[in-house]
Amino acid sequence: MLGIQILQSGTYISEFGLPQNIALIINCFNIISFANVVKFSDFLNVKKTALAYIIIAVAIKLMIEIYLIVKMFAFIQVIHILMSLSIPILGITIIVAYVERMKRLNKNEN
Repeated sequence: MLGIQILQSGTYISEFGLPQNIALIINCFNIISFANVVKFSDFLNVKKTALAYIIIAVAIKLMIEIYLIVKMFAFIQVIHILMSLSIPILGITIIVAYVERMKRLNKNEN
């Protein structure tokens, strides 16, 4: 779900009147972030590797969204800011849930 949200957000940025080169760069970073979410799902049983991929994905997405908020601040409303930050917040929630799941699984093994 996080990956789908990341890719969908890339289609919305063209509606705000960004120059094509900026929109292209942002979409490339969105694809890199999406790829990291996919790799995260491939390594769910390897905690450190999975965490590295999801943290990279969320960090990239958060940087993109903060850049867009700063760049487009005069043209957007508070709801746009909240919607923009919802994807990184979802990613952080997934990180916390994954860490707690791994703690619980490790506790059950011992």
